[in-house]
Amino acid sequence: MNYEKQCRICGKDIVVINSRYCLCGSDECKKKNNKRLHEEYYKRIKNDSYLYEEMRKRDLDNLRRSYKPVMCSLCGKQMVRDYNAPTHRDRMHTECIIKDTIETLNRGTRLTPTQRSRLCARGYDLGMVKEMIKTGEIY
Repeated sequence: MNYEKQCRICGKDIVVINSRYCLCGSDECKKKNNKRLHEEYYKRIKNDSYLYEEMRKRDLDNLRRSYKPVMCSLCGKQMVRDYNAPTHRDRMHTECIIKDTIETLNRGTRLTPTQRSRLCARGYDLGMVKEMIKTGEIY
């Protein structure tokens, strides 16, 4: 069964199959209708402060649950991560990386490419680490 209706947004006459259809189908009308629906929803939520606070709490809880604790790959301790920092994806403490580098140098072996890239990613190079050892900044 076909129904003759008018588009809610632009007012064009349309023929629809389902009586619940209310838009002509153009992308512009769909975007405007979605925007209108979202605005109505958030106005309703904001006016009811209890619902708004509940929604905010739920969103914060979901955010906290989605961040799993990360353990340092070298020492095994949990890392405290700041998700706004540029290094939020680190899997090892900087101190652990430098300590690992020193242990490798004390054994008399060369650094692996992985160890070198870890140092470089944190702004250090082998010369800087050796200089820190000489000056006594690092144990």
